Amino acid sequence: MRKLIIISLYKKTIIFYQKKISIILFPLFLFFWTGYSQVGPGGITTQLNIWLKANDGIAAADGVIVNNWVDKSGVRVNNATNSGELSSPVYRTSGTKRINFNSTVEFDGINNGLNFGNDYVFTLAAQAGLNVFVVAKPDITSAAKTAPFVFDFGFYGDRGYGFAIGSHRSYGYTSIGNGGAEFFTTWAGTSEPNVYNYDVNFGTNKNIIINNLVRATTTISLVELDATRIDENSSHQVTSGPISIGRQSKSGNLTFSSDRAFDGLLGEIIHYSKNLSATETLKINSYLAIKYGITLNQTSPNNYLATNGTVIWDATTAGTYNKNIFGIGRDDSTALHQQISKSVNTDGIITISTDTNFTANNASHTAITTNLNYLLVADNGLNTQFDNHISGFALHHMNRIWKVQKMGSAITSVNLKLDNTDADYILLSTDAIFDNSDTKIPITTDAFLNIPLENNMYFTFGNSICYENGSTGTPVSGQNMIISTFDATASQSWIQSIDNGMLILGSKTKGFVITRMDSPETAIINPVEGMLVFDTDDQVMKLYDGTSWVIIKQRCY
Repeated sequence: MRKLIIISLYKKTIIFYQKKISIILFPLFLFFWTGYSQVGPGGITTQLNIWLKANDGIAAADGVIVNNWVDKSGVRVNNATNSGELSSPVYRTSGTKRINFNSTVEFDGINNGLNFGNDYVFTLAAQAGLNVFVVAKPDITSAAKTAPFVFDFGFYGDRGYGFAIGSHRSYGYTSIGNGGAEFFTTWAGTSEPNVYNYDVNFGTNKNIIINNLVRATTTISLVELDATRIDENSSHQVTSGPISIGRQSKSGNLTFSSDRAFDGLLGEIIHYSKNLSATETLKINSYLAIKYGITLNQTSPNNYLATNGTVIWDATTAGTYNKNIFGIGRDDSTALHQQISKSVNTDGIITISTDTNFTANNASHTAITTNLNYLLVADNGLNTQFDNHISGFALHHMNRIWKVQKMGSAITSVNLKLDNTDADYILLSTDAIFDNSDTKIPITTDAFLNIPLENNMYFTFGNSICYENGSTGTPVSGQNMIISTFDATASQSWIQSIDNGMLILGSKTKGFVITRMDSPETAIINPVEGMLVFDTDDQVMKLYDGTSWVIIKQRCY
């Protein structure tokens, strides 16, 4: 908040060298701004011009059209409204229409749009450039839809600038008639959510950066984007228009091949009229990545930063644990309070929550009590099979392992929900090697509750071994009662003897078939305890236990 000190000077008598001199000082007020702090993306507030976020600033229910999207930058006169638009986008707060449990605004890709009317943003040479950040999940569309604008201002493409995001590529342009240029990513694109950054550096170059990785770059001689280089208008005209969200600014050729309107979900749009430093950019990307469950590219190690500059995910020490980075955290200087999270990647399989609810919107969960507290996790990218035996535990653990990095002490435990239903335990370790000295916590109902995850801890999931352990003590060697279709050659791996073996069935080409009965409960007149049959009605194996026929169930230890 701002603190204002007012110093007031009034009439006062001052004596110099015994000579009385009266000096009249008329009321004078001196204003000093002694402190200034404002919430901004990544804590960066200087030259912030637009900040639209779907989770804050829309007064609508799920499925209701958005006619007013309140700007949170603190500097706009107007909000993004429906003024003069053909139709409005729709507010989404549930299911797959959310991005990491946060609300979105859905655009139809045809004629949805919002605009800022006569509230313009110009960027002068002294500001050196501009940056637009967008969190978007584009729908899969035709490759012919080449310019689905999420942001546009002025006359495309001679006197204006804009940024388009599609499922096949992204596109940007700046006032081509004044030394700007248009360019496309060579990246094939995706329908998963991503953090997009359109970075314009006057007189040198501009870049399209996706999840903190440069995907396209081109040189420009453009020195500024003032009113002479943008054809602005308070409404959509054939060759001019206002700052527009989700569509082309000008009205001319808007519906050309249904091309120039965004199709998909928008979570956040941020605009700066300045050349951001690498640290400022990383802070903003970190904020957006954590909030929306998006992994910043780790081709080269990319740290995540809190607003105070502290590293909250150290990519160097994480090593190979750099897949599906996500987590929860609170950082008041960027209005981040993520209380439930799951990686948006298709192979993200765990949800972390501050309480036992794993479905409600982010704001509905138990609060993190202290500012600047984070808990992030990432995995090694291996498959989710249970292939690793833990001696002494009678468990196999999952090949995929997660690593924890934590900042602050307010998050003492979390609740985890695993998509894979085969796990019986969560296993916690101080290193990446799991053995019988590590902590084993059983599943509660359908989740793992109150799990104490600490900094640099590793965890994975265990599955009970579903067969009897072998006999203990001195083996009785060479038992060889065998029914086999193998021959006696080594190439066929013929079983000659097995320690403690009683009856061995071995074949690579034959199956074992037992008696098949359509109703074993009545057809067998005198069943014997221990008798096995296959019930063709119920399609299960059944055993007679001396009293009744029971289904043979898997037994785990």
